Amino acid sequence: MSRTFRVLLWCVFIVLIGLTFVVFLPSLLGIVLTILLIFGVTDFVVRRRRSTVDSFNSVMKTVVDHGGDLTSVAVAYSRSGPISAQAYEFARRLMMGQEPLEAAARSRIPLLLSTAVAMQTKADAGVSRQSITPNGSEGSRKEHGGKSSSVQDQVMKCLDDPMELKSIGFVSGNAATIHGRLMYLFITASITLAVLSFMTVFVTPIMKAIFEEFGFGGNQFWWQLSVTPAVLVYLLIIGLILAFILLSRSSFLGFSLPSWLPTMPRLAMRRSELLHGLADAVDAGWPVGRALAVAHTISIDPVERYRLQQAMEWIEQGRSPAEAIRWAGWIDANDVGWIENASDGRLGSLLRLVGKRRVRDSVFNLGWIINLVFPILILILAGVVTLFCHGFLSSLMQLITGLA
Repeated sequence: MSRTFRVLLWCVFIVLIGLTFVVFLPSLLGIVLTILLIFGVTDFVVRRRRSTVDSFNSVMKTVVDHGGDLTSVAVAYSRSGPISAQAYEFARRLMMGQEPLEAAARSRIPLLLSTAVAMQTKADAGVSRQSITPNGSEGSRKEHGGKSSSVQDQVMKCLDDPMELKSIGFVSGNAATIHGRLMYLFITASITLAVLSFMTVFVTPIMKAIFEEFGFGGNQFWWQLSVTPAVLVYLLIIGLILAFILLSRSSFLGFSLPSWLPTMPRLAMRRSELLHGLADAVDAGWPVGRALAVAHTISIDPVERYRLQQAMEWIEQGRSPAEAIRWAGWIDANDVGWIENASDGRLGSLLRLVGKRRVRDSVFNLGWIINLVFPILILILAGVVTLFCHGFLSSLMQLITGLA
């Protein structure tokens, strides 16, 4: 089954469910389940695509380091998966003889800057080996070998560092915890709304009819038997989830989000990947301007491309690379001094350190917000249920007392 057909099938399925429970058989529980289905499918698609992109870039870097065939990797990913169409176009252009970076930009394959740097560095090394003279071949090979070993040692040091692995586990674990709490709030509110709606639609009218039939008069607890508070809390939780989804993007409808808004871990991870790519480029001996130009070439995000273009223009106007990166929004003002005064051997390490710190800070900030909001919303839900139960039990006691 092709990917286009699967996407179309899912869209038709969701639309049919929505029409069934909203138009033909109106049901609040059906609407809740439809929203839950949409959230679940969207979350699955986003996570699957992210996992595929990470896997693709990891495999590409490994193949580049070992001098393998990039076309074979592109063909393998073109058979199925979220990026199969882009991978197919990428493989087709590689077979036509295009340069890897040009083929990646034309096919809009989601290529990370670190992967692009590895590909271009390998291509530059191949050109330099072909153009060296016999007298200078040994010295050139030594010089290139020194750079390669330096980059390789840096990569191996990051992989073997237990603190690096601990940091990755910390970010992943906290992100999963935050995601789980949001889903817990949504599911709990959905169940609460469904139960109270059932009570309001089927039980409360019967009790009102009994009160009127026996002439008990008005019930002072009727106002508590309302589903409106539960609906308001439910909409508040959905709005909170949508706000987190919005803050995970760098733009909305083509407009950049204000810089004072908190950065979500997903957006911080994307910016950290760019900083890691810049660090790889610096370690390979590239100027920052060239690395930004490569990032601009392979970027598929319009807002990110605009910021990269701005950063390149600021460097051409005479600003320092650190200032350009800062105005583009990838580092803070406090980091500019460190990066400007860093030596060539330390610059790559500082860029990686800044990227990791921004991810950790975003996870801490989001965790602090969730730790504050989560118990408040749970208490509000408990209050709504308590109010409804008090009204129902009080009405029932009043009915039993009147009948007795």
